[in-house]
Amino acid sequence: NKWLSWMSQGTPTAGLAKHGKYIPKDKITYRESSSLGGIPRMSRYTAADWLHNVATLPSSSVLRQILGPVTFCFWWGVAVSLIHRILNVYLLKTGHALGSLADHIVITKTPHSLLGSALGLLLVFRTNTAYARFWEGRKIWEQVTSISRDLSRMARLYEKD
Repeated sequence: NKWLSWMSQGTPTAGLAKHGKYIPKDKITYRESSSLGGIPRMSRYTAADWLHNVATLPSSSVLRQILGPVTFCFWWGVAVSLIHRILNVYLLKTGHALGSLADHIVITKTPHSLLGSALGLLLVFRTNTAYARFWEGRKIWEQVTSISRDLSRMARLYEKD
């Protein structure tokens, strides 16, 4: 009769691997010895999973949420480009009065470069903040797991008393 035998024996949910396949119980890598109740290691994302990630894009919840705004921005850009092209190429060359409007809907490169620099700095700061939060959470979770392991070891030690 092992204490916490469910941890050392493994279950289908403990052996759930990438792509929804199960790992056999004897193939699960444990952080601790199985005599101490072994805790399965978490499977990590790797860059080798790119084909699976591309194949699951249609079922992505994030993609479903941003599809509308991205599609709108795409078609808005197409419309502005077409209007500019029509005004600039066709109407200006034919000498039409609306041809001079094409000069007024053009913006210089300066706003794009300034906004690009500002956006780059903003993304760096947000990324650093997110990583700092992640790291703090990881440290707290490490303390929780360490204390839990210590507690399970103490319980195992005094199990017969």
